[in-house]
Amino acid sequence: MVQKGQCLCGAIKLTIHEDQDKQIACHCTDCQRLAGGAYTTNVVVDDDKSEIEGETKSYRSKAASGKEVEHVFCPNCGSTIANRSPSYAGKTCFKTALFPAFKSIPFAAEIFVKDRFDALQPIEGAGQEQAMPSS
Repeated sequence: MVQKGQCLCGAIKLTIHEDQDKQIACHCTDCQRLAGGAYTTNVVVDDDKSEIEGETKSYRSKAASGKEVEHVFCPNCGSTIANRSPSYAGKTCFKTALFPAFKSIPFAAEIFVKDRFDALQPIEGAGQEQAMPSS
């Protein structure tokens, strides 16, 4: 099933050309700062199975692992679109809130739970990883 999404202003259109049956919640401090909230919701997709249409901008930062991460966003509305990292080369980590279909897709895991807000409870049925799991 093709999944379509977009940024807040609609200037960036997103397409995932493969079925997705799970997503991941990330509680790392970088994701908290990017989202302006407690965590981000994500899906990692092979680059040849996804499309980003529209002009994006990116910002690079160093993750806790020491690896450089590229953060892709809409230059018009500021929506965070995705990130790319050597940790998952050849893939893009999309923010699932941009895709309506992910409202009904379960969470497979929560990562960086060591940084989870104290007021939040674990997501029922999701694996719990203290940091980034090894691939």
